[in-house]
Amino acid sequence: MTSFKEKVDLFKAWIRQPLKMLFLPWFICVSASFISMLVLLTGFLKHKLVTKSEHDLWFEVNIQIINLLFTILCLYHHPRWCHHLFLLCRWRPEDVSKLRRFYCKNGEEKLHERAHMMVIVILFQVTCFSQYVLCGLQWCYSISERPWEAIGKCVLIIVCSATIAVVYKTCSPLQKRDPNSGVDVEAPAVKA
Repeated sequence: MTSFKEKVDLFKAWIRQPLKMLFLPWFICVSASFISMLVLLTGFLKHKLVTKSEHDLWFEVNIQIINLLFTILCLYHHPRWCHHLFLLCRWRPEDVSKLRRFYCKNGEEKLHERAHMMVIVILFQVTCFSQYVLCGLQWCYSISERPWEAIGKCVLIIVCSATIAVVYKTCSPLQKRDPNSGVDVEAPAVKA
């Protein structure tokens, strides 16, 4: 079990990376938007937002902010998923080692690792493309003309595919220690 000081040191090392520094303000903005959405939905601001049009305006602003923040997150991560998909399709020895470092526990060889990695990458691709469709629906239609059924389906696909991908990545055989591993049946033969 790690101590509080070790956790603080890990956080400091994590936050010093430039791209990770951007994640903290993103997370704060998303949290603030969700909290304000919750405040709007529970009616805590009924005395301030008297008319329905004021309430709807603030609700729409929050939806657009959350939509923007998650679209930015997809735009940030999607090139990585596209690169991983390319490496999985090409599957050369140098590609395998890069992918193992990212997906496998301790970068070890796993049985059927290519298929497991492909499932994760495809689920994240589905998440990104669904977010782009949702963003288009939110920005191209006014609130009265929006196809709410399509928006609901996009949100459902985004949440389900991202959740399944994260759970599969953490619980799949790629993260389990296999004492019998050592032979990669899928890696291409190395020419001498």
